[in-house]
Amino acid sequence: MEKTGTANKNKVLRILLVFVIAFSLFTTAGVKTAEAAANNDNEIMPCFKSILSVSYCITIDGIKAHVSGTILAQYLTDLQITLELQKYKKADGWYTVQLWAEAARNGATSLSGTEYINIFSKYRLRATFKADKETCTRIMYPED
Repeated sequence: MEKTGTANKNKVLRILLVFVIAFSLFTTAGVKTAEAAANNDNEIMPCFKSILSVSYCITIDGIKAHVSGTILAQYLTDLQITLELQKYKKADGWYTVQLWAEAARNGATSLSGTEYINIFSKYRLRATFKADKETCTRIMYPED
């Protein structure tokens, strides 16, 4: 009789331990999500098979806008970069004032460009990166 009682107690303790571990995992996941939200790091990033990484930048230097972009692929493939310098108009919203494009069959490619701008207007960079059938589009605003 005692062995059955001890076996039942061990079974209950094991089940209780499983619930405690499971609860602690969910609590930790919630904390991580709260930390990400507090850091404004809540963007969902897709997982790409062809694109390893992209980088892009826009800087305003007086009356010139400088834009650049780079794409790295997981393997040799068809790559394409399109950089659009866009200007904001109240009536029309954002529209492209200058476009630069580069295509290559490679593991990496880069592109940069410079354009004269009106210092009283708002500008941004729209960068589109393609590798195989994957497309990644990013928007960047210059620092004030």
